[in-house]
Amino acid sequence: MIKVALRKICEMLAVLVLQISRSALSTTNQSEVKNGIFSC
Repeated sequence: MIKVALRKICEMLAVLVLQISRSALSTTNQSEVKNGIFSC
């Protein structure tokens, strides 16, 4: 159950970071953030 919760939290954080980076950062930084977040 803990692993499932951590995975859901990680997915929510990934979505938040992608939305923030989409509005704030350039496209190159977006891909770097995406790769770093979804590795978890």
